[in-house]
Amino acid sequence: MLIHDFSEYRKKNKIKESPGIGILISDIILNFSLKELKVQSGMIGKPLIQGVFYNNNLKRWQQCLIKI
Repeated sequence: MLIHDFSEYRKKNKIKESPGIGILISDIILNFSLKELKVQSGMIGKPLIQGVFYNNNLKRWQQCLIKI
């Protein structure tokens, strides 16, 4: 919903170039498995930023994961 609202904001205000947005997540989602869930009830991970930005050259949204 955050990405959708940001997209609508860009359209409404006719913003051609703008910064991306991101959320702080854990890297647990990259290594998640059912076996791991049984081994660790409280998994400890490292922080990542899941970012989304609009690529003006390709005219589409792109995602990235940035290790902190």
